[in-house]
Amino acid sequence: MVIKPYLFILVAFFTLAKSAAQNPEDYTFFDDLIGLKTTKLHNGLHYYNAFKTTEDRHNFFMSPSYIAGSVDYDGSSFYNVDLKYDLYKDVLVSKAEGNTNFVDVQLIPEKVSSFTVHDRHFINTHSLNPKNNAVGGFVELAFSGKQVSFLIKRWKDASKTIEYRTVTHLFTEKSTYYLFYDGMIRKVTSPKSLVKHFPEHKKAIRSFISNPRNKLPNGASKEDVLINIIAYIDSLLATNIKLDQ
Repeated sequence: MVIKPYLFILVAFFTLAKSAAQNPEDYTFFDDLIGLKTTKLHNGLHYYNAFKTTEDRHNFFMSPSYIAGSVDYDGSSFYNVDLKYDLYKDVLVSKAEGNTNFVDVQLIPEKVSSFTVHDRHFINTHSLNPKNNAVGGFVELAFSGKQVSFLIKRWKDASKTIEYRTVTHLFTEKSTYYLFYDGMIRKVTSPKSLVKHFPEHKKAIRSFISNPRNKLPNGASKEDVLINIIAYIDSLLATNIKLDQ
C-alpha cells in the first residue's frame, strides 16, 4: 500500500499536536512548523501605539520591547512567542510574523485567559469566575495558595508635556492589591487590612505580623511583605488551624 504524502503530513501534524498537549517544547516546535501567522495569535486587532514617550516613562509593563513569553489564547496555549503588555490600555500585544516583516496584533482581551511576560504571570479576572466584580481585566497572580491567591492590578496613568509643539506623554505605574478567597475578590490596602477578611484568625495574623522573626529584610517591597503574610494565612486555612478560640 502506498501512503500518500498529504496523508503522512496530516498524521504527523496530529501526532505533534497530541505531543504538544503534554510538553511545552513540542508546542514551540509545532508553532514553528506550521508558522505562528497561521495560528489563532493572528486573530486580533491591529495595534498602534500613538504615544511619544521617554525611555523610562512608557506605557508598557517593564519594557516597550517585545520579549519571549507565553499566552493561553482562545482555548490554545502558545509558548516562546513575542509579547508586550500595554498597561495603559490593559491589552496584550503579540508580534505576528510575515515573510519580510511583522505586524503588531492586539489580542482580543476576552479570549486571553492568562499570559506570562518578564517572568510574571497574569490572568484574566473572568477566568476566576468570581462572585463579585471588584476588578476587571488582567491582574498579576503574585501568589497562588491552596486557599488564598494574591492579585495585583497594575495600570499606568498618563500626563503630557508640550515642548516646541511636540507632545510627550509620561506614564506612571500604579497598583491595587486584592485577595481572591472563597470565590470573592477582596481589596487589600495594608498588612493590617488583611485581618478584617479573616476575623477567625485575627489574633494569629496580628501575632505573625508583630513577631520580629517574621519580618522581611530592610528594603523589601510592600508586595513582598503582603505575600509573606498571605502565605502564612493560606497555611492557617489549609490546615484549618484556629488560634483565636
